[in-house]
Amino acid sequence: MFEIETLDVLVVGAGPAGLTLSLLLTGLGVGVVCVERRDEISNLPRARGVHARAVEILRACGAEEAMRARELLIEPRLEQRPDLVSPVLHAAVSGGPELTEVSPCEGIAISQDLFEAVLRDRLKEVAPGALRTGVELMSITEAADGVHAVLLDRHTGESRGLDCRYVAAADGWRSRLRTQLGIELDGPDQLGTARAVTFRADLRRWVGDPPPALVTLTGGGSVLIPTHADHRWVVSVPLRPGLPDDPVELIRGALGLPDLTVEVLTDSSWTAGAQTARSFSEGRVFLVGDAAHRVPPAGATGVSSALADAHNLAWKIAAVCAGWASPRLLATYAVERRAVALTTTQVAFDLWQAMMSPDGYGPSVDMRTVDMGYRYDSAAVFGGAAVEPSADPYVPTAAPGARAPHAWLGEGAARYSTIDLFGRGFVLLAGSEGRVWPGAAVEVAAAMGVPLGATVLTDPSATAAYAITGAAAVLVRPDGHVAGRLDDAVGVLSPAAARTRLIEMIGAVTARTG
Repeated sequence: MFEIETLDVLVVGAGPAGLTLSLLLTGLGVGVVCVERRDEISNLPRARGVHARAVEILRACGAEEAMRARELLIEPRLEQRPDLVSPVLHAAVSGGPELTEVSPCEGIAISQDLFEAVLRDRLKEVAPGALRTGVELMSITEAADGVHAVLLDRHTGESRGLDCRYVAAADGWRSRLRTQLGIELDGPDQLGTARAVTFRADLRRWVGDPPPALVTLTGGGSVLIPTHADHRWVVSVPLRPGLPDDPVELIRGALGLPDLTVEVLTDSSWTAGAQTARSFSEGRVFLVGDAAHRVPPAGATGVSSALADAHNLAWKIAAVCAGWASPRLLATYAVERRAVALTTTQVAFDLWQAMMSPDGYGPSVDMRTVDMGYRYDSAAVFGGAAVEPSADPYVPTAAPGARAPHAWLGEGAARYSTIDLFGRGFVLLAGSEGRVWPGAAVEVAAAMGVPLGATVLTDPSATAAYAITGAAAVLVRPDGHVAGRLDDAVGVLSPAAARTRLIEMIGAVTARTG
């Protein structure tokens, strides 16, 4: 009989979702093992855009600085032109200082191989032994009190058992675990197949230095994306009759540069799809990232959505494992994230259709609205109703279920964001007239065994961002979404009344009551 290991959570897959979830859970004191059947990180062309909300999550993982050190310097601009020797037909801003007033973070351009390398290094640093590569999940068996998994070490051929409370399937859009669970996907699985060739060439003469974030080459329906600082690129060309077999000819033809000196690195094909799993959980198993939702690359929503999944799930598992939330809380993960995934996938699909149109572009979409503008509507939100994102400019709100707004606090070198307050537990934000709340929070935290802190906001811009007036207060969840508002606390609330209100709200949001 082989050895059986026991821990809280098994994460299957060491891509962006699995690594981020492992880091977040580790930071919350949850015992984690993240297994990955591959030893090496894939060098095939994959995601490269990480939006600001995802960078906020990386910040919570302690990985933002390392990501910045390896990011690709680009001009935050999307271009459409027939080829590289022709004038630009259309350009749109995709980032930069004018888009950062809603977050302490800017988006990051970093290829997925480097992205995963940074997260792997961070996980090895904070939880030695948690990441196990060359290890494959062979089977899982669920019981009343947990899950039994059998793992295969692909290096030695030996199997071992692992007993855990929960399993996270982060094994990509071809997820074997999702298939084993019988969870089907809805949506088109074939939006077109393209040939992607990664190469090294000096294109500064035609695209500038730094280059634009993306160039749509409308002459042949191709897309050119810079990926690494050493003049590495990927050109993606829709498969069609007559494409040259020689990748060098393919690159030169797509770019309109017949004499370009090219070093081909990889040559592969990929198929776009826009699919969402019918369920994001089954028993004690949860789908995260591409295992739960597959999006076309237009809009670069894949990695950012994966990190948002991890952020939503991590605190709920941690709360249940620590005993300060009911296991019923875990049902809200699928409710909240699937609703967002359906909308995000539709936006990515629409953008893809526009990109594939003859003119190569369509209506402008504010991606901040897609990434930050949704509101959760579940039992883990006290009051309020969900609002779907739109193409309108993103307007931050502290409404129930919304991402808690960014506002600067402190001054000079000591300045920090309200976003930096969130992550370890609940945070209660009150205005200067609500000074009864901090004391109430301390007493409620002790009585309920819930991690709960309180901050009194005195900066007018911060109280305006949270719409806090009088003795009102806002309760924020560990994932930085508003759990509920205490707006009817008019005048000076008694300590007893404040405690009662907080106990009612936290009890509902953690599924301990109701």
